[in-house]
Amino acid sequence: MSDAKLEISGSGPRSSRSCMIAFVPTQTHGGSQAPRLTFVTDGMDRLSFGVENEAQFANPVFVQNNARVAFRTDKASTRQFLTSEMGKMFRSQQLFFVTAKRSDSSKYVSSRYDNLDFDALLAAIEKHCPFDAESMMSDAAISARERAEQALRLSDSDLKMIRWALSKRYSGSSAEPELRSSLSGVERNYLKQYAAANGFPASLYLTGDLANRLRSEGSTLAALAPPPKPVERWNSVAGAVWKVRGRVRVAIGYSGIVSSESEAKTIALAQCRSAGGPNCKATGAWSSGCVYITVGSNTRGAGWNSSADYDETLRKCRANGYNCKPPIGGCIY
Repeated sequence: MSDAKLEISGSGPRSSRSCMIAFVPTQTHGGSQAPRLTFVTDGMDRLSFGVENEAQFANPVFVQNNARVAFRTDKASTRQFLTSEMGKMFRSQQLFFVTAKRSDSSKYVSSRYDNLDFDALLAAIEKHCPFDAESMMSDAAISARERAEQALRLSDSDLKMIRWALSKRYSGSSAEPELRSSLSGVERNYLKQYAAANGFPASLYLTGDLANRLRSEGSTLAALAPPPKPVERWNSVAGAVWKVRGRVRVAIGYSGIVSSESEAKTIALAQCRSAGGPNCKATGAWSSGCVYITVGSNTRGAGWNSSADYDETLRKCRANGYNCKPPIGGCIY
């Protein structure tokens, strides 16, 4: 790739290539003999910067506002670049020069750089190289990407498919994710890796093309996923009969409708015990149909009865000659 500002070269597939980026000067002293500023990328987040054909030059420096600074650096992180003098110089968009002495003639030559739009240069680099140029962009450029993603108006269901595809690719999980209205930080890092590996600019933010591709992959996973297990519904009753100073006591408990057999029995027993029963026993648990339980007493004793029918439970209790309380319980259909 070559234009009026950059020349980008590299070999191998885009997903793994190392790129050399030569910055075309606005003007030179020494013509083609002048030093050109270069970046060489190494992976997603490291770069070396210096001059092209560095063996032809001695002591290259950049000059800005009469300050001269040596700048040869190997495999710096993007954060290190941003805090370096060169990084500050690029982001300032102010005039600077690169000067050096030719090794073959001992003549001093230089290149002039001005009006560099660093965000635009980084956007050009990320189109051709699997490099996290976005991490060096200005806050204004990042905000523009956030707004562009929001303008896609992706639904929670769309994001679910996208997140499903990313999770499968990078965590190995095929589990269906829950609905959520945004990507997590981990998912955005997955997105950046996915984008770089698939020919897109390495970015934390979705574009239309990237969203469509991931949504399609997620939809394929959804079609292959087993149907969700049906939600189980259980209930249970428990009762106890005991004597205190010769008088018969009775306690009962009902679980309500819960999601497991063991939970239904546990709750029914707890309800019975909270009513005073020292020896509560669950009569079983049901995942369909109805169950009711009641308690009754008279001057001679007390007891409890249960059945699948409200009226039948009350009838059985009264058949014992008891004054019976309204049954408690419920149905699962």
